[in-house]
Amino acid sequence: MDVSMKDKRPLRDRIIAVRNYPGERWRRRTVRNVLVVAGETRRTVADGFAAVNERFSEILERIEVSEVQHAELLIRQGIAFGRELPSLGAGESSPSGHLEQYFDAHIAGPGIFKWRHYFPIYERHLGKLRGRSANLVEIGVFSGGSLHMWREYLGPSSQVTGIDIEPACKAYEADGISVAIGDQGDPAFWASFLAEAAPIDAVIDDGSHDPADQITTLKALLPRLEPGGVYICEDVHGPDNEFARFIDGFTRNLDTTEPREWPDGSLSSDTTACQRSIASVHRYPFVTVIERTQSPVASFEAPRHGTEWLYDKRAD
Repeated sequence: MDVSMKDKRPLRDRIIAVRNYPGERWRRRTVRNVLVVAGETRRTVADGFAAVNERFSEILERIEVSEVQHAELLIRQGIAFGRELPSLGAGESSPSGHLEQYFDAHIAGPGIFKWRHYFPIYERHLGKLRGRSANLVEIGVFSGGSLHMWREYLGPSSQVTGIDIEPACKAYEADGISVAIGDQGDPAFWASFLAEAAPIDAVIDDGSHDPADQITTLKALLPRLEPGGVYICEDVHGPDNEFARFIDGFTRNLDTTEPREWPDGSLSSDTTACQRSIASVHRYPFVTVIERTQSPVASFEAPRHGTEWLYDKRAD
């Protein structure tokens, strides 16, 4: 039977004839066998790909774990190096500036409780705000004395706002000093506070000292700092402090670079959003200071000036 010939029989009869033709039955069985083998092959190939993908995922996980372990090792090595660093010696210090002199002269009234070595840090980073209509926010009012210290230091045009979870701290409000009551670890509080707050030039976090609260506060307030603004987080204690680890990760964004070399040998690298936002991060004993950029730039430039070079790779 030639099934390729023109067949005028009804379709049903033609199908039955084809199905009953011995040669066609053999072909159908062969095709079925081929399809079964092909299906098994596809499954085998698919299983093989799945196994490769699973293995590849395991390798990636091991690489990621290895990178984390390597980073942790470097941190531990850095801690050990710092502990072994030779000391320069120690001696008595004298009052470093206006703030420390104010602190030493303050022997009555609302209490001020500060580590003495903080005062030079304050002077170094907050000095540029003196005499301006700056707005400083301090988390942690406690006994209220530092609010008056900041107001006296910055000048009569400044505004100082204290944040505390204790409602009794409202009693420390005065001319140029206001107090808001809320939990610094609550993002909803910060959203409410910032909705009404004036532009912020400086933040001093001397609140709960809990790393989680410090991170929450940083996330809420750092983006709202004015250009050139200063963020100070106090009492960051311990080499494994979670806030310190958070800052370790945050500062890595400042080192991102994709430099381009120009025909004259100069280099440029487009700035990232973080590099356009953050001018510097400073680490002191127990203190982290972050300064916002005053005038962001689109790229960092490394021009070449001069005519004599010990080594010029353009000549290679």
